[in-house]
Amino acid sequence: MRRTLVLACVCFALMAGRCPEPGSDAAPPRDGLALLARTPALKQTLERFMQIAQTPLARWAADLHRSLPSCPLLEASVASDRWDELWPALSCAHANTELEASLAEHDMVFSSVKASQQVLGLIDVAPDGSISVDLSMPRSLSHGGLGLLLPDSEPPGASVLSDADTLLHSRIRPYAGLDLASLVSDESQGAQMFRLKSKLFSGVVLDGSVEMAIYLPESGGRMPRMTLALGFDYRDAAIAAMDSFIEELERTWPVTRSPFRVGEAEGACLLELKLLPELAPCYVASDSSLIVGWNPASVRKSLGGTTDSLAELGEFGGVSIDLSRFGQADRILSGAFESAKTLSTGFPWHQLVATGTPRPDGFRVRLQLRSGRPS
Repeated sequence: MRRTLVLACVCFALMAGRCPEPGSDAAPPRDGLALLARTPALKQTLERFMQIAQTPLARWAADLHRSLPSCPLLEASVASDRWDELWPALSCAHANTELEASLAEHDMVFSSVKASQQVLGLIDVAPDGSISVDLSMPRSLSHGGLGLLLPDSEPPGASVLSDADTLLHSRIRPYAGLDLASLVSDESQGAQMFRLKSKLFSGVVLDGSVEMAIYLPESGGRMPRMTLALGFDYRDAAIAAMDSFIEELERTWPVTRSPFRVGEAEGACLLELKLLPELAPCYVASDSSLIVGWNPASVRKSLGGTTDSLAELGEFGGVSIDLSRFGQADRILSGAFESAKTLSTGFPWHQLVATGTPRPDGFRVRLQLRSGRPS
């Protein structure tokens, strides 16, 4: 009976866009996880994960692949939020015309319910192994750290960082804003070391848009080049806040600011703050953003190319991860550390793309693992 209620909720959600409201004839969703899957699609997905050789993920996928029942349709449900408990519960789905109809347009569907709040996922697997996942989630889940990843109703605007040689590139205006200081307690190491409670990180100066780019390491480099672009409304106020932030660091650490510029954009570096490999943070102020980099090379890289590729993420932005470049990055880092062993064995997809769209009652998030060669 417990499984029937959870799976029925998934079916209703697929047909009506959400689970039935409390008080309706149908039972409201109960806490737990549920999954409906076409066996060939699930097997194809697991076989893709198995290609990430010599990893725990590949071993898990192989074990699950071997244990799958021999039937065309699978189902599972558990009364917890632990996915490691869901997979052993997979069994052949009973004949159910409503269940068959719910999968007419998708390969898999899952539901996660906690405190009557449901996340619904629809999964499709293409013949070439590409995977797309569409998630619908309520607005109540946007509190805390997750609110930094979900999009606000106001778009973040055009990209400002170069898209050349990126490992990861994202742009978003988070629903929760950029009040990073509220996530850091006064007693925490982050607050003490980097003065994250400064005015710059209070959410008052910045306009809420943020862009991140992680680039291939330079030849011989020990770290990827990394840059943040923090949008602002008033340039003078943003520069004053950044100057104040640097002054706080100078009072805390034995560092001195050095003038820095890229083209017409001026700023400063803290070249003596060597807490991590190649860390020498720099910033410059463009017309619309504070560009903050791991080191001078990071800032120069981020301002030295085209900024067009993030247009594919749509109006509200998201993140694009170029999996095809991870092997090259791994080889550069292994060479820099004189290691004969590389960490990456390659991926069966060339790109991971995540986008989000705000809705009146929540959010839609789309994840895509793309196969084939990058265009």
